[in-house]
Amino acid sequence: MKSLFAIMMIACAICFVSFTPASNPLHVDGKLVVHGHGKRACTFEVVVKGDDKVLANAKIDTSGHFKLSFTPAGEKYFDFFYIDSHHAADTIFLRSYTEFESDQLEETFYTYKGIVRVDEDDHVICPKCKKSDTVSALEGLPGYYYCADDRIKF
Repeated sequence: MKSLFAIMMIACAICFVSFTPASNPLHVDGKLVVHGHGKRACTFEVVVKGDDKVLANAKIDTSGHFKLSFTPAGEKYFDFFYIDSHHAADTIFLRSYTEFESDQLEETFYTYKGIVRVDEDDHVICPKCKKSDTVSALEGLPGYYYCADDRIKF
């Protein structure tokens, strides 16, 4: 009888410890300001990844607006990227968050890549990890860089 009670208590404790409370969904109302595409007919998409898993994506309308929603589930970081139909294989890094102040986020992102931060030795600094030692220029995409540590293009 005591062993049955102990087994039931252990089972209840395991259930209680493994239960993860649901989080509120995050609603993003955003805009993507596109530069340098001239007269090319491109379509854009915004993608959010949490701990390298795609959590949500949204098409950008003709005025640059998008809306997306996702429910955080314990991810350590949330990275926003854009995809340009002209470079469809590339997801280009926009911004990273580790937390949100509320369940409503209004954000404007820019695709312009003319301003990059550099260290004292004129090496480009990754906007996510803030290091320069693993950043290299991308061939075929002038003005864009790759961080090997974070595996992002920016």
